[in-house]
Amino acid sequence: MLCSVLLNCPTLRHHIFQQWAALCDWKVLPLDKLVYEIETEQAVGGKRDDLRIVGYRSEDESQTPVLLWTIEIKVQAGIHHSSHESYDEEDEPVEVITESVTQLENYDRWLEAQNVTADRKAGLVLAMPSYTQKVNELIEAGKLKPRWHCLRWTDLGGWIEQQLADKSLPAEEQLLAEHLLGFVLKYLQDPSEMTEHRIDIEDLALIRAYAQQGNACAKRIHNLVSPVLQIFDESGITLFKQTHQKALFRPSVRSVVYGYLKENGKSKPAAELILWAGIHQDQAKVWIEVQPSASISTQVRAVVSDHLEALQSRNPAWQIPAPEESTWRVVHLCKPLAWLLVEDDQPGALAEFVRGGLEDLTVTGVVDAIQAIASPE
Repeated sequence: MLCSVLLNCPTLRHHIFQQWAALCDWKVLPLDKLVYEIETEQAVGGKRDDLRIVGYRSEDESQTPVLLWTIEIKVQAGIHHSSHESYDEEDEPVEVITESVTQLENYDRWLEAQNVTADRKAGLVLAMPSYTQKVNELIEAGKLKPRWHCLRWTDLGGWIEQQLADKSLPAEEQLLAEHLLGFVLKYLQDPSEMTEHRIDIEDLALIRAYAQQGNACAKRIHNLVSPVLQIFDESGITLFKQTHQKALFRPSVRSVVYGYLKENGKSKPAAELILWAGIHQDQAKVWIEVQPSASISTQVRAVVSDHLEALQSRNPAWQIPAPEESTWRVVHLCKPLAWLLVEDDQPGALAEFVRGGLEDLTVTGVVDAIQAIASPE
């Protein structure tokens, strides 16, 4: 959603970029005169950053970047660890070491290799509670250069709220701004600043957005996802009962198709082992869940861990979520929905994403292996 707003709201984007530039202590930079590339899930060697913003001077035919932000977005998950990588100017990893480092350290080495002036490239961590202490510890330990900065979703919401209060946005940007503000302050606000005793602009924004677009939005999303039922049928995966769950404007915020991977002889199989695919919050996802208390949980997680390298060789976006992110999900493939905005055939693009994810799970043997655990001969 943030990417969509930055792409489609130039006035609000300029204000947000001004705040980010100030956070980085960047001065005398003509932000309003730059041309931007704003993209999600771009390759950082064998990794991917959440959001990347590159700025160019419009009159520069050489297209040399004069500004670069790589942004790590956090909602519930913490800072992940992964293998150590070093990069060249072509973004390719030139060295991979099994030593485990934080994802920010890999992104920082990638930043160092980019052909952008040192004082015009930086990393941002956008999160619910601030990660300032953790990032400062990494900087003090010499693991990050002091070009990393932290801000909260609450801060971002405050900036948007101020622009709406000042009536500085053109009419065509106001609805998107109100919708993003409402989502941020409803779901992403720093818990220490939340209150249940007053309504505020975010509540009004949600009411207005839902009144104008709610039902139509839900119908469009459900129509996008409904073909996934047929994709499940055609996947060759043995599933015991399939259902399209339509819960877009409920706490789970999703429109997804799911099927049980384990049979128990009942009309409604037990929710021990389930395959899911569709739209969850602002992402397209394919994932497998196992009930944490299930007897097969430890075995399933071990099998998935053994197959992760094979999955990532087909698509590096396959990840095992951190325990604090989900106690049910054992592996998932995620892609921010903003990519659909530029697709002419949106249902086809989503179907291709889901079909690719299911193919990864079958070709690598993940489904066969976990179903062998779930239903031993």
